Amino acid sequence: MVLAMSRPSKHPATGIYQFRKAVPLDLRALVGKSEVKVSLGTRDVTEAKRLHAEMAVKVAREWQLLTAPSTELNHKQITALAGQVYREIVELVRDEPGPPGTWFHVERLTSEAQKAGKLEQWIGGTVDTVLASNGLKVGSYSRNNLIEASGMAMVKAAQQLHRNATGDYSPDTNLASFPPLTVLQASTSANTGQSLSLTALVDAWAAETKPVDKTIYSWQGVIKSLVTFLKHDDATKVTRDDIIR
Repeated sequence: MVLAMSRPSKHPATGIYQFRKAVPLDLRALVGKSEVKVSLGTRDVTEAKRLHAEMAVKVAREWQLLTAPSTELNHKQITALAGQVYREIVELVRDEPGPPGTWFHVERLTSEAQKAGKLEQWIGGTVDTVLASNGLKVGSYSRNNLIEASGMAMVKAAQQLHRNATGDYSPDTNLASFPPLTVLQASTSANTGQSLSLTALVDAWAAETKPVDKTIYSWQGVIKSLVTFLKHDDATKVTRDDIIR
């Protein structure tokens, strides 16, 4: 896990805040660059700090997955992840689904991609995002199966949003067909291998970077508060949602 202690920086020309983080030397060959630089899209410092914190968690998780061993998922776990794809599509535009014809075309294009064996191009990026958001690095067999399951989930989502667009907001019966994401916990634990103390991570960071005492004391306090909030000290159990909360 990589601890991100930096703050958003302002672009000298535009005044828009950025996330900037040096890539550790041992990961540069895998990442393909020496620094990650992403625009946060805002000039508001409060919003920039919030977005920066989210980006720091995202980048840290991506770096951790680069060196993590891959795992394989069972059918139930794959279906749970396909359910996440379904929910994210539906919840994004449920209140304003737009014209019904839009979702008719999404369903048609997805079905055509399935038949032509081109789901990778159509939904591969979405699948990779879902895997990363759950801290999962999977083998090609599980990824291919997840792409297929996510394609079917997208067809269902398009059908549901087509109903919404025509004014039908009756209960969504598709939701009950997807297992909860808690079925992923076994794979996530196997992926990390063992528990890792948040407190130990801060101590290791301090030993490596050697900041001033005041900075060490400040971050020890932050992590102590986080441990109290989470009611545990296991870094491998921390999720993106935990950090946002």
